[in-house]
Parts: sequence; structure tokens; C-alpha cells
Amino acid sequence: MAMLHGDPRQNRAKRGFRWPWDRRETRQQSSYSDTLIQTLVNQASGQPVATPLATAALEAAAGAVGRAFASATPEGSPDIVSALTPGCLGMIGRELIRNGEFVAAIRILDGMVQLRPAADWDVSGSDPDPMTWQYRLNLPAPDRYRTLAGMSGMSVTHFMYQAEPATPWKGIGPLQAASQSGRLSAELTKALADEASGPRGSVMPTPKDGQDPTLQPLIAQIRHLFGGMAFVQTMASEWTAGSAAASPADWEQKRLGASPPQPLVLLHQIVSQDVWAACGTSGLFDQGNESAGREAFRRFLHGTVAPLARRVEAELSAKLEPVTLNFDQLFASDLAGRARAFGSLVKGGMEVGQAAQLSGLMAE
Repeated sequence: MAMLHGDPRQNRAKRGFRWPWDRRETRQQSSYSDTLIQTLVNQASGQPVATPLATAALEAAAGAVGRAFASATPEGSPDIVSALTPGCLGMIGRELIRNGEFVAAIRILDGMVQLRPAADWDVSGSDPDPMTWQYRLNLPAPDRYRTLAGMSGMSVTHFMYQAEPATPWKGIGPLQAASQSGRLSAELTKALADEASGPRGSVMPTPKDGQDPTLQPLIAQIRHLFGGMAFVQTMASEWTAGSAAASPADWEQKRLGASPPQPLVLLHQIVSQDVWAACGTSGLFDQGNESAGREAFRRFLHGTVAPLARRVEAELSAKLEPVTLNFDQLFASDLAGRARAFGSLVKGGMEVGQAAQLSGLMAE
């Protein structure tokens, strides 16, 4: 058998063989560089960059979740509860939808716990245990950032909407996961905004330049009509004298302004619905059907707010002390639906106490 000499890695490569640990992580550097360069060019030229974070669809979803969290009543140790102000909880809810994660430093001031939100952060560590990870946080202030380096996982709260198994230290939001839909929503919104930002007004064709001195009295008279009437000569008899044919549209003005294609407007509406569905707020913003709106709000509370609250509670309890978020004020709006469910269960033969628990009328 022929012997292969030289670097063992090169020999294995020649034979088409690779050890599992020889795998290299590949990144689309070209695509990333092109995107970064295009972003910088757009910013330098003053053109706004299309981003899902600037769309009303995402803000509507983030606002709904943020306001729901701001209405929660935290229950637990007074030292912990004092840190979970409506502003803090509302910020957590908003950021989970907008960016997929929210990081705050745990600080103790006069014996009271405070959560200081970080503007940006880095995570490092060689152990899969999140408690052993090291954080570098930048805490914002009006004049400068304050950097906190070497923060352990136990001294930082890191709330996540969701995370992938390969990157458990990185939170992923709805439109980071559904990035193509987020991009489509951003591009459609920007296209409509660009369409609406064009010149607006009316023009009137004349055979002379608009700055011609003989036109100035006519221009002044038109500007001051305010709904009145002016008597002017016809263009056919004066300005088109000697021409082959008179204009069929005497004194016809032409309007300049936004005129977006109807398919573009319709597609924007459809994509907004997709964004709300991805964020767990589907049906919340539909108009006209009251019963459908109540059902959408019920799904929003049970399918979006409650599960996200459980994730927030788990992080707070792991880093601080056991805490629960009470949303009774919001769930009270679903009282009529729960009463109907209770009545149906009782009529079906279920014992009253069990029916009350299953329908949510009775707290456990």
C-alpha cells in the first residue's frame, strides 16, 4: 500500500477523508459584506434603510405585548417585586417581540433590587451551563455608556423570546425567525412611504415658461381664488393662434402626487397580517367583528402573553427569587367566555367545582 507523507490533514483531504472535528464553520462573508456596504451607502446618501423595526405592523404587535406585560402584577418577595415596575415589565414585553431578547444587570441599591437594561452586550463562555457564561454590558446614560465587564450569568437577567439549540445564548424574535416576511414587510412599507414622499400638487400646461412676466398676474389671480370664480381668456383663441389645432382640454390642470399600485397596497395588508400572526397577535387589529375580536384577544392572552410570562418568570426565579406575574386584570375581560364554558360543562354533567376550575372561573 502506498504511504502518504507530509501533513496528516493534507493527506486525509487528498483521500477525501475528514474527521468529525475537522469540520469548519462557513459563513456567507460575501453576502454579509454586500449587505453591510449597501446599508452604509444608503445611510451616506440619506436614503432610509428598510427595516422591520420601523414598521407599524411590528410596532402594533410589540405594543400589544408590552402593554399586556405592563399591566401585570408581580407577586413574590417585596425586594424583587419593587424592581418589576410597569415600565420595566413593559420594556421586557416589547423587546421580546422587537428583538427577541432583553438583557439587564441585577444591581442592589440600598438593599433593593434593580434591573438596569443594557443597550448592548457580549456573551462568552466555554461551558454549556448558562450560569457560567460571562457578560459584558453597556449600560446607557445621557452622556456616555457605562461598561460592566466580567458579569457572571447569575448577575444578569437574559430574557429570550426563543433560542436555537446551536446558539442558546442568542434570543430570536418572531421577525428574526421569519426574516423573509420581515424583510418583505419592511420593503413594502418603504416603497409606499417613498411613493407618498414624492412631489404633490397640480400643474397647468402653458405655452410660456412659468416665470414669464406676462403670466404673473394670472398666477396671482389663481392663487387667490379661494373657491371663487375668475374670468380669463381661452387658450385656443390667444396662445394657440396659428396652430394646427386647438387644445381639446382648455385650462386643464394636471395633478402630481402619490398613486401607489393597488396590488402593492393589497400585498402590504396581507403581509401585515402575516407579521401579526408570527408575533402571536393575529386578529387583534381587525375591525368590525366584535365577537371575533373577543376571541382574538382570548387567544392572545392564553397563547401569547401567558407563555411569554412563564419564560420571564423562569428567568427571574432562576436569577433572583420565585416570582409570578398576575394578569387577572386582563383575563377578567374573558369572563363572559369562561362563564359560557362553565355553563356548557355543567350541563354536560360535570361536577361544579371541576367545571369552575377547567373554565378558569376558580383559581387553583
